[in-house]
Amino acid sequence: MDVAKEALTRILPGLESPGLEVGLLAYGHRRSKDCEDVELIVPPATGVTGAIAEAVGRLAPRGKTPLAASIAKAGEILQSAGDVPLRLIVLTDGLETCGGDASAAARAVAASGVDVKVQVIGLAIDDTSRGQLEAIAKSGKGEFFDARDDKALAKSFQKVKQEIVEKAEKVEAKPEPKPEPKPEAESSVLFKDDFNGEELGSDWKVLNPNEELLVVDEGNALLLSEMKNKDGIFPNTLELMKKLDGDFDLEVTLDVHFNLAGPWTGGYGSNGNPQQLRIELGQSAKRQVYVEYVNHGYSGCWLSTPILGSITKSGDVRKAGPSVNWTRGVLEHQAKLVVKITKRKHTLKAFIKRTSKLEKDEKWVELGSFRMLKFKPKLRLSVGNNWKGQPSTEMLVDQVVIRRP
Repeated sequence: MDVAKEALTRILPGLESPGLEVGLLAYGHRRSKDCEDVELIVPPATGVTGAIAEAVGRLAPRGKTPLAASIAKAGEILQSAGDVPLRLIVLTDGLETCGGDASAAARAVAASGVDVKVQVIGLAIDDTSRGQLEAIAKSGKGEFFDARDDKALAKSFQKVKQEIVEKAEKVEAKPEPKPEPKPEAESSVLFKDDFNGEELGSDWKVLNPNEELLVVDEGNALLLSEMKNKDGIFPNTLELMKKLDGDFDLEVTLDVHFNLAGPWTGGYGSNGNPQQLRIELGQSAKRQVYVEYVNHGYSGCWLSTPILGSITKSGDVRKAGPSVNWTRGVLEHQAKLVVKITKRKHTLKAFIKRTSKLEKDEKWVELGSFRMLKFKPKLRLSVGNNWKGQPSTEMLVDQVVIRRP
């Protein structure tokens, strides 16, 4: 036994591996003729090899060899470790002397987890004992090591230690699984509408309604253009009733089909374009930022508002940044647009990107930047004709989404 204790003490420092927990359970060391003399001396943990070495140094064989009871007790302790590789090392100089079935106990322990083995080291045993100890190891899905002398014992301990440490290192080195991509946080979305129903949701108010010029179907809100009413509002102007405060990012995705079949003349101002669509963010006609897209292929961001508290004349319109010229020399101009307006404190910026039949351009183009005070905006979407006798233009709104930045 002194040789075994010395060999075990020598390998213990090598079991100080990150994530590797070791413990010590002894039997027949306190009382003679007591088959219940089984004691957990050092519970499995990391950093306890010193405590195990001290406990091993104090051990002395005094009684029975209750192998079955000891293996069963160790199995109960190992079950609390969870779904990790587990090794139970049985060191004995003889066979079961308490009438238990050590092979059945080892089989039960091995069946308690995915990677659980019972390894058996026999100290200077005879051939009869060897066969029975081999059967215990086989039942426990482990190996039997025949330690006939101190060199063989040291070699057995070393082999068992190597297998344990390698297994622990693989578990420790196993990379953490990559987290699943997180969906967009619902808390960041203030409003979203994909127009998947057969009518507008309750968050929308229709100004200057005309049922013949508005259809909600197949994931779009389809608006057809007509002249403004006496209040200067295009038919079926969609106004979002949701309160918009704080910072936000607004995006409107839409298709626009300008019909240029009719005759037209005029300049590039709002009144000089036969057809136009507008995404407005404002409180009134005199206090708003709007992105306008007209049938010339021009897009711009405009401002009609007191800037930084200064007073502008009635009807004064200020423009930020150059217009984006997407003119096409064709009668039928079709483009898919995404318009974005961002608000950060007092600063509002407008952007647009577009994909047309003739050219793809997926880069954001900044249209303008403004500063406003005490701005409590509402969103309006509209498409209309500025002249009588013009054919209708179609605007299909695919999605409106407003997020917190």
